Amino acid sequence: MPKKAIRFATIFPKVEDVHLMKEIGLIPWGLSRFYGCESTIALLPDCAYPSLKELSGLQASYIPAVAGSNYLRSFLWVVTHARKLDAIHLFYQYRHTRMCILAFLALNPKGLVYVHFDRKETEFNDYAVQYSSHPIYGAFERWFFKTFVYSKRNRSRILWGVQNTIALDNIKGHYPFDQVAYMPDGYFQPADGCAWKLEEKENIILTVGRLGFEQKRTDVLVKGFAQFAQTNQDYKLVLVGPMEQEFKVFLQDFLDKNPQLVSRIQVVGPVYDRETLYGYYAKAKIFCLPSDYESFGIAAAEAQAHGCVLVCTQYPAAYDLTNHEQYGRLIPFGDWQKLAQVLQELTSNPAQLKKLAPEVARYAQEHFSYKALLKPLYQWMEQKRSEDDSCIYKQRRTACDS
Repeated sequence: MPKKAIRFATIFPKVEDVHLMKEIGLIPWGLSRFYGCESTIALLPDCAYPSLKELSGLQASYIPAVAGSNYLRSFLWVVTHARKLDAIHLFYQYRHTRMCILAFLALNPKGLVYVHFDRKETEFNDYAVQYSSHPIYGAFERWFFKTFVYSKRNRSRILWGVQNTIALDNIKGHYPFDQVAYMPDGYFQPADGCAWKLEEKENIILTVGRLGFEQKRTDVLVKGFAQFAQTNQDYKLVLVGPMEQEFKVFLQDFLDKNPQLVSRIQVVGPVYDRETLYGYYAKAKIFCLPSDYESFGIAAAEAQAHGCVLVCTQYPAAYDLTNHEQYGRLIPFGDWQKLAQVLQELTSNPAQLKKLAPEVARYAQEHFSYKALLKPLYQWMEQKRSEDDSCIYKQRRTACDS
């Protein structure tokens, strides 16, 4: 008899269309596409989700439009659907998450819970269970959650996913994280794969993201490129993404003072069509992410899948993305002079850049495609189901023998 497909559902109370093409939508989609799960995502009835059409196989279930916050409404969705599911997918260490765990495992004792952390931090304290600071209510919370939510049995039904290996090492062995897995973000892979050709790559340094947003430090990239451009006349910088007004002013002033760069810095603006966006990755040789912090850096993984060598700051997930600089370079935060130096070093050896491109794409395919990164989660769910079936079989044998 063929195995029944795992019935898997993702619940994120504030889900918007933009989240569907991130881990919130791509984890259930990937489990459906690559592992045959019956995947569902709980959506808000008053939001539009045009990206859903790209996620073939992912079913939508709309949260009832009842009075109350999205947290309450999504909690009620979990209560309503608990017995129809094998596993649910939640996020962070919110009280909402804990209450959903409590309700789901109470209503479905054989259910499984996957909790995904999307955090930039690496210290254990940043993942620890947060309680109220009120002395009485905080003490009650500690007792309640330890006794009911994170009981020993419940902890055996929960898998926690973290996005970088530094955090993985820090969180292991701490309560209530009995079962932890490395679960980076991945990139969306169209049905025909990420198409790019080595011979079609151009002398382009690319960045994709919210240009000028405080954490992204696009100003560092512009300054670094300007210094690099003094000795390199072949490369241009391409900026893709929506632009903050403050950065518009900065960039215009910068170009007024450096008119020789006007033809070498191209501002594309936001690109919403995925095929067009992937076309920019396919043409670039180097992808830069000079952020002050990132939880992961999905754009970096997308760029790698198209053969771009990475230059990132030293945030935790960047070590995994570059495999500790085997497939890219890391620079200190805010150091545009070091960025210029690294760009000069990379571009001064075109043969090495050409050699790295297919290796980088292969590394991304093996580590950040959803088929690859979801394998541990799927295997964990299957293992738990097998253990449950074995336990039921033993109980029946015991009953028959008696």
